[in-house]
Amino acid sequence: MNNQNMIEYIKEGLLNFIFPLDCKICEKPIRESKGYSICEDCFKTIELIEQPYCIKCGKPLIPTDFFKQNREILCLDC
Repeated sequence: MNNQNMIEYIKEGLLNFIFPLDCKICEKPIRESKGYSICEDCFKTIELIEQPYCIKCGKPLIPTDFFKQNREILCLDC
């Protein structure tokens, strides 16, 4: 571990000790931060959407040949 990594490790440890993180979904304490504010169990339950999706609201869209050429698409609601 180099000096920069050691400093980051100590800084994160101190911040978590002074300001413990709670998961924004289940509100349980987060033991180890990985850069986001939800616990590992809740993170595993998230279903990531894949393209194509509306760039404004994130609604999944039905794949067609049109979406292969155009990535910045709005759904009919937006």
